[in-house]
Amino acid sequence: MKNKKIVIAMLVALIVFAVLFSGCTQQNSSVCGNETCDSGETFQNCPGDCPEGNIPMPNNADGSEVQPELPF
Repeated sequence: MKNKKIVIAMLVALIVFAVLFSGCTQQNSSVCGNETCDSGETFQNCPGDCPEGNIPMPNNADGSEVQPELPF
């Protein structure tokens, strides 16, 4: 019985350790207040970063901003 409690306690500790140190963090590239109108930010939800009527440009897979094609 004593060994069973120790095993359960060790499993609980292992699970807690795994959850706390798994490295899974939510990464959000949009940070309101960084003086950049990031993807997902608008004048309505972050007026300090985005001027009124501004539509942020979408990002490429590497995080760089998509450049509009010029007509010439």
